Amino acid sequence: MRIKRTSLLLAITLIIFSFLSCQTYTYEDAKIEIKPIPSKVRKAVGNVKEPEANIEIKEETKKSFLTASFLPLPSFVIEGDITLIAKRINEENLDIVAFTGENIILEKLKDSLSFEYIELTHNSLLATNLPFKKTQYPYLIFSLPEDKSIAISLIDIRDNSYYYEALSGQRIDSWTLKEDMSEQLNEYLTSLTDTPTLVFASLYHPFDSDILFDYSFIDPFMTSHYINQLEKESTLRIQGLSLRSDYIFSKNLIPLNVEHIPITIVQTRKVPSEVRSAISGTFIVQ
Repeated sequence: MRIKRTSLLLAITLIIFSFLSCQTYTYEDAKIEIKPIPSKVRKAVGNVKEPEANIEIKEETKKSFLTASFLPLPSFVIEGDITLIAKRINEENLDIVAFTGENIILEKLKDSLSFEYIELTHNSLLATNLPFKKTQYPYLIFSLPEDKSIAISLIDIRDNSYYYEALSGQRIDSWTLKEDMSEQLNEYLTSLTDTPTLVFASLYHPFDSDILFDYSFIDPFMTSHYINQLEKESTLRIQGLSLRSDYIFSKNLIPLNVEHIPITIVQTRKVPSEVRSAISGTFIVQ
């Protein structure tokens, strides 16, 4: 019994001694025993500049927008409609307007247009407020903003088609040309430069635009519409025949929107009736 009591007193004494030892181990003692850990973040020595970001800022290429309309007029237009056509054109915000039609109609139309530059040639009329630069046959060169230029030309080959026969009432089953126009077309294509170009063309027969692709020319209306839409579109309707015979061809321009717009006029000559559509588009000049 005495041995048990002695053992118990010894255990209690050890516990009290251990507890007192923990209380006397202060924060100051810990600082002496535990060595400080050096910081991994070191300050820069001397006047060190922060590295500059190598960011190249490219100046955005400025773009010019060009609006153009092409009106292939019917062979017969009353004088009142000529005035209305001119009034509508003058109200629109257009950079270039081209017409094809009978010279007597174009002559009257010319006097009603409020444009600075008006060029009237055989079966065609060009009107624009762009500053004229020079003639580079078969193109006329005009100035655009940002020191850019635009080349413009018109083609009308009604004399090489069966258009007048159709107007006189003769039966026309298909639109073919009396003579091959490749020589005349080649004259336009071989005269091309890198200048942005628009060609307004009344061809009076369907045209294979693939011919132009080798010369970087495009048919903007074709490229901006689905094939099933193209099959329904026409710019000339006469004697029950309907065909897309009028075009705006472009080079080094980006077409945004090109549409056909019916030309609604009063025609007193009922037979044969002739319905034409205008072509209007907006282009980006880079």
